[in-house]
Amino acid sequence: MAAQNRRMYLLALAAGLFTLAGVIWARGGTFFGDEAAPHTAESQTWWYCYECVNGFGLTAAEYDGRTIDARHPAAELKPGDIPLTVRVAPCPKCRKWAVAALKCPVDGAIFDRRPPDRSPSQCPLCGWSPAKPR
Repeated sequence: MAAQNRRMYLLALAAGLFTLAGVIWARGGTFFGDEAAPHTAESQTWWYCYECVNGFGLTAAEYDGRTIDARHPAAELKPGDIPLTVRVAPCPKCRKWAVAALKCPVDGAIFDRRPPDRSPSQCPLCGWSPAKPR
């Protein structure tokens, strides 16, 4: 009788663990709930709008769900050109599309990280470039 009780106990334990694994898998691996994207300065990314010449930052929470991949807004295409696709976000000032940008560590200027002419990006004020570390 003891062997049968032990077998039932192990069977119930296995069924419980299998059910728990199924619940975790169904929730995408998050058992205690989804963590929201942070709304902190450390999570901020930089963006540059060609329309109103505005540089601005978005935290991860602001970025979440507001960006898309699209043709570079400042790119001028000639027949036969392959469009430059970049990540864009709406500019808070003019509501046109802004492109992902860099912030110069020297003077704080915000500029396009992938210029439409596909040249290496560099600060328009001091010439700093991530490709040429100082």
